[in-house]
Amino acid sequence: MSKVLIPTDFSENSLKQLDTFIQNYEGEGFECVLMFSDFLNDSITDLLFYSQTKFLKEKMPKEFEAMFEEIKVKYAAKCRINILPFHGFTTNAFKNFLEGNDISNCFVPKNLEYKIGVNPNKFITKSKLTII
Repeated sequence: MSKVLIPTDFSENSLKQLDTFIQNYEGEGFECVLMFSDFLNDSITDLLFYSQTKFLKEKMPKEFEAMFEEIKVKYAAKCRINILPFHGFTTNAFKNFLEGNDISNCFVPKNLEYKIGVNPNKFITKSKLTII
């Protein structure tokens, strides 16, 4: 199964671009991995009790979550869509993220402002991802 990385800032704009991308992507049976990039709190207690699901729920606006669920249902027959957090500071951490999730392709939405989270484009540019 082909996996396509798509960075997100949890904005409506990123979901509109995801919708357009899936409509225009040729082929079926692929997976879209929406990556939300942000730094972790370095509190030992927070790190010990870290949960990806809880982290994403706290960061994700309700409007985004509702629209995201609609898109997942709309394209359920064509592809799978997941959201994963990335918390790394280095190119090697990003490389490990890609290898661990078996990702080799990327679609970079245009005009994301990253009001929430961190812009991962410097990692994407340095990686060996195939930009779609």
